[in-house]
Amino acid sequence: MALFKVENMPTLPNIKHHIYFIHTTPTLQRAKTLWKLAIIIAICGVFLDIALNKRIGSLGIFGDICMAFVFFYLSKLSRRKRLFMLYMFNFAIGACMTIIGYIKLSSPMYELCNVCAATILIYVSWQIAKELSFITNDRFFFLSVKLCLAGLFAFIISFVAIDSLGNNIILDIIGLISLIVILWGSVCFFIGILRLHLIVAYGEDSQNPLK
Repeated sequence: MALFKVENMPTLPNIKHHIYFIHTTPTLQRAKTLWKLAIIIAICGVFLDIALNKRIGSLGIFGDICMAFVFFYLSKLSRRKRLFMLYMFNFAIGACMTIIGYIKLSSPMYELCNVCAATILIYVSWQIAKELSFITNDRFFFLSVKLCLAGLFAFIISFVAIDSLGNNIILDIIGLISLIVILWGSVCFFIGILRLHLIVAYGEDSQNPLK
């Protein structure tokens, strides 16, 4: 059941690198505050979209700016550029897909771009969560993405099966369980944010052993 656990997590007594604790590190306090602010902005954006019955992009931009600073601060404290670069790459892919949506490509080409972008974003999300768990010494980030991806793949399979075979109580149950797993993974990620209290300054030379 390696899917539902994080292996090779270093234990604090064995870590030889400098550790920044939140109660003595204002930069880490700012990062955590901005992270919470980005979540609030995202939630407000969803409610605003529903209320106005159209997508409002301005709030999303503020959330993206907050998250850019969050990952910049975390990368600075951990002395590793990887996390910030992964986030910027993730942001660039999302921006490209937004531009492609405005261009109005033909349906087959647009669907192909969506599939390619989704595949890349899944890989990047996996790497971001893995890096977060490593530098924060908290398994919840990496565990969350494992659960969300497992639930997502199970949901897609059940959806395709229902579309091909018609309604089936077993497939319906699988789809429901997959949604619960995705929700569980999302909760784990939020728990990781709330538990954030330290950053380990591993530096660029340290390999991430998590799996």
